[in-house]
Amino acid sequence: MPSAYQPRIAVHRWYLVACMAIVLLGTAYCFDEDVIDSKYSFSAPFRSVSSRAILGIPNWDFGGNAVIQENNVMLTPEAMSRSGFIWCRTPVTMSSWEVTLRFRIHGHLPEGADGMAFWYTKDRMVPGPVYGSKDYFMGLGIMFDTYDNNKKNDNPYILAMVNDGTQMFDHNNDGMTNQIDGCRANFRNTPGPVAARIRYTDNRLTVDYDILGIGEFQPCISVDNIMLPKKYYFGVSGMTGGLYDQHEVVAFETIDLDPTVVDETTFAKSEVHEPLFITDDEWQKNEDYLHEVTSKIRQNLISGNEVRTHDEHEEFTEPLATGVAAHEQLSSQIAVLHDELHEMRSELREIISVVAVAVDSVDDKMHKMMDSMEKQRTDIVLDVIRSELDRLSRSIGGQNSQVSRSVDSLMSDVDQLRRTMDSAHKHSEANYQNSIAASETIERISTKSTTNVFVVFVVFQIVLVGGVWACRQLAIERKKML
Repeated sequence: MPSAYQPRIAVHRWYLVACMAIVLLGTAYCFDEDVIDSKYSFSAPFRSVSSRAILGIPNWDFGGNAVIQENNVMLTPEAMSRSGFIWCRTPVTMSSWEVTLRFRIHGHLPEGADGMAFWYTKDRMVPGPVYGSKDYFMGLGIMFDTYDNNKKNDNPYILAMVNDGTQMFDHNNDGMTNQIDGCRANFRNTPGPVAARIRYTDNRLTVDYDILGIGEFQPCISVDNIMLPKKYYFGVSGMTGGLYDQHEVVAFETIDLDPTVVDETTFAKSEVHEPLFITDDEWQKNEDYLHEVTSKIRQNLISGNEVRTHDEHEEFTEPLATGVAAHEQLSSQIAVLHDELHEMRSELREIISVVAVAVDSVDDKMHKMMDSMEKQRTDIVLDVIRSELDRLSRSIGGQNSQVSRSVDSLMSDVDQLRRTMDSAHKHSEANYQNSIAASETIERISTKSTTNVFVVFVVFQIVLVGGVWACRQLAIERKKML
């Protein structure tokens, strides 16, 4: 192979060595440091998952009153009788794991309620009375209780409960009869998110908390001989009652504490992979190539006076010339684009000014049109009011004339009644006078013979009958008038 191509081969070999070194270092770093498992994790900020800008989290489902916001998952708003939850879709296949739950519980009331819980259970997405999730669960629950039901002034409180599906959570005693361990921690109304680190390894459960979220964890729960099966689900839920807080989850970070154990879902079948390593001799040889190529490039770029072969000169100058030409071409294209952009900006400014003038003109026309329409609408309303007033006036005038005719008719009836009553009064007076005269006549003839008495009696009966007849006639006349 010609010597002119040896530097290129050396460079390629060096690039290969560097890539392999990066891979090896990255692999070693992965085994030395804990790695967050994305299948069982999420953290803010969250992005929309559809064209309708609906925020979502891959591989996680939420329900109830839970809402995924840009900076957190709000399990419950600060309102009465709300509950919400979020659950991972994938069952946990790790035998040892660690979850760091970052959350906030805050509210404006002096006391809040009810709290939230971390879940590792057989069932998922089942709402219920235990901090928004089902009672009689199977698995592990880490409760962050904020309301002091038992009135012992020991809240906020963190407790752990392991259930085989037969225990009911004791709300009246804040779960004290159910807990396997717990501690008091003031995680409500903190200035920032609180971190709770839940670790399960070698059948040992530990829970630490960091109130300020600065990495300084305090121990809370430590229990041995805890048997948690695989294939359960991770979840978080929250609930409010008569009192209320806003419950938020900022991050859920899961780490596999035994990454050397291959998950059964990692490979569909067994595969043999050859180990990737570099011997010390190969590493030293590649370093020598690197130094050689570097020194030659430096000499050609700085001095430019050493004697080279024509092939070597072309080897190093042709790419440089090509790069310079490409750079000049790119610079010219950038300059052209810059000029075009400047022209487009100028045209855009002109268009904006024209549009602004047109908008002002349209705005003036719209104002004038609106004023004209308002005036026309006012005139129309006034015409309608006038026509209604005229119609009402005519109606009232007709009613007045009808009332006047009714009043005139009534007055004439009253006059006729008055005349009838006067006539009846006169008849009554006449009858009264006749009665007096008859009485006087009876008195005068009472001393006379029996024949005269009989005559007087007959006359009296006639007068009496006439009076009765006159009264009946008067009554008939009154009925006619009414």
